[in-house]
Amino acid sequence: MLQQEEINKVDSILDDASGQRGILIAVLQRVQEKVGYLPEEAMKMIANRLSLSLTNVYGVASFYKHFHFKPRGKNVVKVCMGTACHVRGAKAVLTEMEAKLGIKEGETTKDLSVTLETVGCVGCCALAPVATVNDQDLYGELNPKMVDDIVSTVRSEHGTHVYSTDQHLRSRCASRQVEEGTIGKGNAPSPCLLRHGMPGFGFP
Repeated sequence: MLQQEEINKVDSILDDASGQRGILIAVLQRVQEKVGYLPEEAMKMIANRLSLSLTNVYGVASFYKHFHFKPRGKNVVKVCMGTACHVRGAKAVLTEMEAKLGIKEGETTKDLSVTLETVGCVGCCALAPVATVNDQDLYGELNPKMVDDIVSTVRSEHGTHVYSTDQHLRSRCASRQVEEGTIGKGNAPSPCLLRHGMPGFGFP
């Protein structure tokens, strides 16, 4: 059941969408961003305010894997299971991740802190095996021994970064940061982000 604060957030989103056509997907996206998932009560509010049938709203939302109807963790960890990652040991990384979190792939911890998922490919095969956190933080060249640190980092809500055992990548990242002025010469390089953000829907 939605809390009043969450109801207010949904109402505000629907107020912004008032009078706009073809706005359903954007509304679903915004509601999920604010609430964390798409509960039935919110879906009914969306259908009512947009003058759509509830069946239609659910039909659109269920078509896209991006939308979720159950509560998800504050942090979403995705282990890549693409060909390169699979060959280089992604299954072992996933198994260790499941053991450390106490959940299986597709499940969420009881405290709603972490959801564990797999993804087909994140497009970083040179760093395989890889995992992402909240579609922003990228961890590359993983092995099961690194999982403990990743889980600790996720639970402590550490900042965006990328870990790699490849010194060349670290040097390349540091050089780029100096060129961009993000760090000064002689200063220790900040953690390098090789992939940040994912495309999403928004209001026109």
